[in-house]
Amino acid sequence: MLHAGLELTVNIDQYDYVREAGDTAGLRLIVHSADRLPFPEDEGLTISPGQTTSIGLRKVLKLGPRLLK
Repeated sequence: MLHAGLELTVNIDQYDYVREAGDTAGLRLIVHSADRLPFPEDEGLTISPGQTTSIGLRKVLKLGPRLLK
């Protein structure tokens, strides 16, 4: 099985955060289909600064009734 990969290095400027906006720094990640609006507050993953984070994804195809014939 062939695995493809994506590696990102992001500078979030953690020390430039304004404390009134929140007390945490980091990223919020959500992977969604193009026909759906993202809601990272409810569905996203929190990525902490200074950490390595690995995430595995698998695409699941949903067959409709007309495709099963």
